[in-house]
Amino acid sequence: MADAEQWLIEAKTAWREGRLKDAAELYERVASAETDELRAGHARRHAAEIWIKNGQVSEGRAAIAWVMEVYRAQGVGGLELANALRVQGLAAEAAGELAEARAAWDEAGRLYEEVGVMEGVVEAKRRVAKMTAA
Repeated sequence: MADAEQWLIEAKTAWREGRLKDAAELYERVASAETDELRAGHARRHAAEIWIKNGQVSEGRAAIAWVMEVYRAQGVGGLELANALRVQGLAAEAAGELAEARAAWDEAGRLYEEVGVMEGVVEAKRRVAKMTAA
């Protein structure tokens, strides 16, 4: 798994440097190499977010759908699920699926509140309010 650890470091660096295509490809490489589904899901969640930010909505939606399926099946909760729901909300918004986006943001907001991540709560509320106003 040494390669995956190196790719993870390179992916984080690429994201910080704004090299989104490289970062997404590296995160996806990590996810594909992982034998642990939860670790793969964590990496694929990052790839999904980057794809969405890069305008690759269909790729982002497919990736986050896989992550959510794994997380729900394995009973993932708390901050990890909140972060995945955040990306699901971003993906649904980008695809114009506002009911799906709102549901994801509502659940993410509740989870962020449970774990005490107030910036997550604020972002979720802001996103829902923006959709409601539209």
